[in-house]
Amino acid sequence: MATTNSASPGPPRAAPAGTESASSLPFGPFSFGSFLFFGALAFLALAFSLPALLFGRRAVLGLIYQRGGIGSGEVWRLLTGHGVHLEVTHLVWNLVALGVVALLFGSRFSSLQWTGIALVTAMGCGLGLWFLSPQVIAMVGLSGLLHGLLAAGALGTAAAGRATGWFALALLVAKLALEQGGLSLPGAAVSSAEIAVEAHLYGAISGFLVGGALVFRPPGSPSPQEVESQSG
Repeated sequence: MATTNSASPGPPRAAPAGTESASSLPFGPFSFGSFLFFGALAFLALAFSLPALLFGRRAVLGLIYQRGGIGSGEVWRLLTGHGVHLEVTHLVWNLVALGVVALLFGSRFSSLQWTGIALVTAMGCGLGLWFLSPQVIAMVGLSGLLHGLLAAGALGTAAAGRATGWFALALLVAKLALEQGGLSLPGAAVSSAEIAVEAHLYGAISGFLVGGALVFRPPGSPSPQEVESQSG
């Protein structure tokens, strides 16, 4: 802890070599609100997936993204399908990826903003599949939403001048380009089912758009940290 004396303060002194303020660290402080958001998302993925893992996929047929059901008015499938996983490996890898996104970019937005990003991304991904990819009859898994969270977090970090954000954006764009070209990264298949790469694309685009709207907000708008403090 720094000490003070009774003399009038002189000009500010530079921090000792090898030290940095929290705001200049590569990832920034991880707020409790962000921890709460990512923890809640992981809990929802577990809650939506465990019935299928324990009792079979019939237990979650009413939750998965299913084109026929959505066409019949079951619009909740546009959101709930992201939380369902039919295989343990698929669930574990997506939860690991969620943890990485949280670690790298969790402090970039407030919990309320992350919630908004997640909702817009999930809905944008679902609507993209519905309107632009009619060949996708059914889809489950968190990966489309994860791509949106990654896009938003990386964009916010890049806008703050951090190399981590630019590097993550470059990797994301390269991955999406490979997938849309019919290729995939080594080890990308974490499920026995065919990967819906369209969901990755629509999720990333949705996350990039909503993240950009938050990052490049009008002057005078509250920062993510101010929103976090106002929300308690």
